[in-house]
Amino acid sequence: MSQAAKARPRPALQREHRLVLCALSVLLSFGIASLKPPSGLDAKGMAALAIVFWAVFNWVLGVFDDYIVGLMMTLACVIAGVLTFGKAFEVYSTSTWWLLVGVIGIGVAVERSGLLARLALRTLLALPNNFAGQCTGLVISGMALAPALAAVTGKAAIAARFVSGMKKSLALEDYGKYSTGLFMSMFVGFVLASPLYMTASVGAFVIYGLLPEQYRSGITWTYWLLASIPAIVPLIAIMLAFILRRYNPGPDAIVSSRKLEEELRALGSPSRNEIVTGVVLVLILVAWVTEPLHHVANAVPALAGLLALVMTGVLDRKAFDELPLSMLLFLGAILNIGTVLSETRVDVWIGGTLSPLLAGATASPFIFLPVIALLTVILRFVIVSYSALIGVLMVSLMPLATKAGVHPWVLGTVLHVAGQCVFFMPYQNAVYVVAHQASGGRMATWSEARVVSLVSLVAAVIGLLVATPVWLKMGLITMPPR
Repeated sequence: MSQAAKARPRPALQREHRLVLCALSVLLSFGIASLKPPSGLDAKGMAALAIVFWAVFNWVLGVFDDYIVGLMMTLACVIAGVLTFGKAFEVYSTSTWWLLVGVIGIGVAVERSGLLARLALRTLLALPNNFAGQCTGLVISGMALAPALAAVTGKAAIAARFVSGMKKSLALEDYGKYSTGLFMSMFVGFVLASPLYMTASVGAFVIYGLLPEQYRSGITWTYWLLASIPAIVPLIAIMLAFILRRYNPGPDAIVSSRKLEEELRALGSPSRNEIVTGVVLVLILVAWVTEPLHHVANAVPALAGLLALVMTGVLDRKAFDELPLSMLLFLGAILNIGTVLSETRVDVWIGGTLSPLLAGATASPFIFLPVIALLTVILRFVIVSYSALIGVLMVSLMPLATKAGVHPWVLGTVLHVAGQCVFFMPYQNAVYVVAHQASGGRMATWSEARVVSLVSLVAAVIGLLVATPVWLKMGLITMPPR
């Protein structure tokens, strides 16, 4: 079997299988709803629990597309009387949802204008012309460009095509050390570094949107970045050091930068669209960084920037119509899980149920955070949808985390960092599969992917442990009383 074939996700379910699984999930959900409510829940809480179970069941098995399941879950809450229509759909009027609309639109402009490719080439040419320099350049490029593109899958696809072009230009061997090192460096910089920023992934938007208001008010774009650095920088540093050591092709593997220079010359002078997009992007980043001074919600600069790109012609009607509505609807549905479980106090009940099971882990954040990371990894083998996994675990574990003195943002960061490091099997990580296929499927084998996944998980735990004392000083973690 070819590597490309191995990279394909699980095949779509046949119509008959979908109907059977859908019927089974409905029957199980009705069974849950009809049970006698345990202490702490009422009939409405049991209905909410049954509906969320139905959604998770369908997300796990991939019965329908994620956004379809999310919308059906939201409508079921209204039909069952768990939430009013206004309450069920109010998430689509929140600043978090509109922030994602703006960021996704700006990402489309960055990609279409050619700005992303130009900046990546400039970064690579500015570093030493060897394996170490190019790998470092890919990591730095990904980290620098991350805030401009919230769609991690799209970001990985663009970057993967770029490194595939590098492989061809440098005449590198299929699945060779050099090729694998370039691909993995791209994945580290453009994907694994995304938790650094509030606006670099849909998972980050899920975390931010699910934060209770009393916790969310203090999490600005700049604060998110500063709080993430102690955990993400060690992760990236360990991964880069591992790549440079494991895949180093030797001191003689110095390649000419002529091809990269030719690609940059082929782009010509910066176009009007690139210049406008660059200026708008810089102004938005400045607005986000200075939010503590002007107190304007992050969604406002994002939407203003999107409108500026439309009004200046950088984004035309066709490009605007291509915004991923399914992603936006899915995000709203994930955020709605928090509303459903909190309104019916199911989140409190889940937290109370889990407390005895994880009592030992809550004694210290140095134990609690790795345990939550391990739980995330285990569930990643079952719950395929990454955003759904973050949403379900965030809401379920938040009461327990706050009881353990862990800020909900820290909980979300642990889920985010650990979850994206899992790509042992193709079905577990759609982002890795897309990147693998976009690169032509001949840069890294799946056996190497599993090695890198394992090392990244170890590096992630180390990063979380390194960050714990910093988070203690920042007040994001408080030591439980002995």
